Amino acid sequence: MSLYHLSRSSQPQPQSVDAWFTQLDEKITNDPDKLSVNDKCIAIDCEMVGVGYMGSESALARVSIVNYYGEKLFDKFVKPKRVIRDYRTQYSGITAKHLENG
Repeated sequence: MSLYHLSRSSQPQPQSVDAWFTQLDEKITNDPDKLSVNDKCIAIDCEMVGVGYMGSESALARVSIVNYYGEKLFDKFVKPKRVIRDYRTQYSGITAKHLENG
C-alpha cells in the first residue's frame, strides 16, 4: 500500500500509511499548534455487496481512505466470506472481477 501526499508542502513525502502516521505523530509531538486542520482530516468510505437470502444483507467489499485533498491513503477490496448474491454494481461499481483477489 502506498501513500500519495500528507499535504501540499514541499517536504519529502512518506511512502506508506505507517510513515504518514509517523510523520503526523512527529508534528503533533513537536508543535501541535502548527498542525493544520488539513493534516487532521481524513475521510473513510466503504462499499457493500448483498449476501444472504436474495442479497438482502450487506457485507463489506471495499474500504477507501482519503486525506483532506482527496488523495488516496488506502483503498482495498475485501472479499466477503459469504456467498455474494448481489454485487450492487449500479451503486458500488463493484463486479466479481474486483473481488477475485480481495
